Amino acid sequence: CTGRLKSVHVALFEQVEAGQTLAVIDAVLDNEQLLEAELNSQLAASIAEVEHLTAQLVPAQETLLAEEADREINLAAEMRRFLVDADQARLQILELKAQMASDYIVLNDLAVEVKITETLLEEGAVAPYELQKVKVQHDSLAKKMGENQRMLEQAERDLELANQRLDEFAQRQ
Repeated sequence: CTGRLKSVHVALFEQVEAGQTLAVIDAVLDNEQLLEAELNSQLAASIAEVEHLTAQLVPAQETLLAEEADREINLAAEMRRFLVDADQARLQILELKAQMASDYIVLNDLAVEVKITETLLEEGAVAPYELQKVKVQHDSLAKKMGENQRMLEQAERDLELANQRLDEFAQRQ
């Protein structure tokens, strides 16, 4: 039987009497030693498992951080696409308005030219062909301005939709 010394009740070289308790020994049975060894083994295995899981956690955290960074980059890219769509619609509207303003000036000039050519035709100073040519230019430009007006209305609807998509995207974030 093996054991452990728990306490000593006498000092070194002290006189003792028969039957006096000198020390207390805690007897450790073989199965207790076996149990202790098994528990120590389980503890060591648990510590190893914790270390292994901790080692796996670091790459998992790095992966999660990388995925989060990718997600943020993708969100920023989507936001830029929505902003670009809205800006392109605004630019198209401005281009159409500028073209229409320029065409309006030319159309007014052609209207004046039609009146002048009509007067000259009545006086016999120009051939009917000249009047017809100016009227065709005037009518063609008026038709083009009508088409540009429809394109402007479509561009304004496109801008409204682009802004709506941008707002919806921003609200989801």
